[in-house]
Amino acid sequence: MERLKLVPLSQESVEERVAAFRNFSDEIRHNLSEVLLATMNILFTQYKRLKGTSPATPARPQRAMEDRDSQLRSQARALITFAGMIPYRMAGDTNARLVQMEVLMN
Repeated sequence: MERLKLVPLSQESVEERVAAFRNFSDEIRHNLSEVLLATMNILFTQYKRLKGTSPATPARPQRAMEDRDSQLRSQARALITFAGMIPYRMAGDTNARLVQMEVLMN
């Protein structure tokens, strides 16, 4: 997803991706809600996997786990911000599902 640059994965890239949205073809625009949901599902799955792992080990210090946790939540927040800023009307349940997954990560 990072290489495709369709959706932002940091707050710093949100406005850039919103501006780029105007240049997307109709095929991409019509499928963007599915791309957003799939990306959020990936982030949520990674978050659950991180939380489901055993406590910090010498190979995986607590600080590294906290940093990854924070990074995943920040990426989810960037997706929500992007979804709210793009000038495109998505299905109503798309935003609700995105927000629900993001809330479960906090």
